[in-house]
Amino acid sequence: MTFKKVTLFFVAIAISSQVSAHSRWLLPSHYTLSSEQGAWIALDASASNEVFNVDKALSIDPLSILTPSGKKERASSSYKAHRKSVADYFVKESGTYKITNNASANYFSSYKVADKHQRARVNKVELKALVPDNATELQTTYGLTRVETYITMNNPTENYGVEGEFLELLPKTHPSGIVENEPATFAFIPITLNL
Repeated sequence: MTFKKVTLFFVAIAISSQVSAHSRWLLPSHYTLSSEQGAWIALDASASNEVFNVDKALSIDPLSILTPSGKKERASSSYKAHRKSVADYFVKESGTYKITNNASANYFSSYKVADKHQRARVNKVELKALVPDNATELQTTYGLTRVETYITMNNPTENYGVEGEFLELLPKTHPSGIVENEPATFAFIPITLNL
C-alpha cells in the first residue's frame, strides 16, 4: 500500500502550481472497498513539504466527489483543524469515484523595483496599472492546483471525469490496478486557453 499512496501522492502533486509553498494532498482511508451495503471512507487533506506529513489544513469547501453514475456529490461531513482537514463520505455505488479538491484558478504576477522583487495576485492588465513606471521584469502566470484521488467500490469503472480545463492527468492504468513494482501509465491531456 505504501507504493500506491506514494504514487497517488505524486499524481496529485505532479501538476500543482510551482508557486505553491506547500504540496497539497488528499489521503483516503481506503482506495479499494468491497461491500454490497456500502462503506464509509475518511479523507485527510493537508499541505506540507513532506509526503503525507500533515502541516497546514486545506480548505475542503471545494471538495467534490464524482460518483460512478456521473453525479457530483459533497462529503457527508467535514472538519478543518489547524494541521489538516478531515471529511467523510458514504460510498454506496459500485465503481470508481473521483475525488477532487481543486483550488480556483489564480493569477500570480511579479515585478522588480530598484532590485526589490514584488508580488501581486493580479492579471497582466491589472499589473501594468499597479506598478510604478520604473518597474522591470514584469511576469504573470495563470495556474490551477489540482488535487485528485480515486477510490473504487467493488468493480472498477472508467470514471475519470476529465474537465477540459488546464493540463489534466488521465490514468491509462486504472488507479485501483496500481500495484507495487508494476508499471503504471498516465497521459497528460493538453488544452489551449484563450486568455
